[in-house]
Amino acid sequence: MTTGIERSSAFGNRQTKLRAIYLLIGLLIVNGLAWGWAFIEFNDNAVLMGMA
Repeated sequence: MTTGIERSSAFGNRQTKLRAIYLLIGLLIVNGLAWGWAFIEFNDNAVLMGMA
């Protein structure tokens, strides 16, 4: 039972994969920076840290 779509065309080419990886890495870096900022700003207030 095949769909007729080859594996390589279903997942895009190498450039698309690299762009997705770079996007993921960038989002992880920004997320880490945001959490670092939250820890610095809210380290003395547990309620605000819990909401972050």
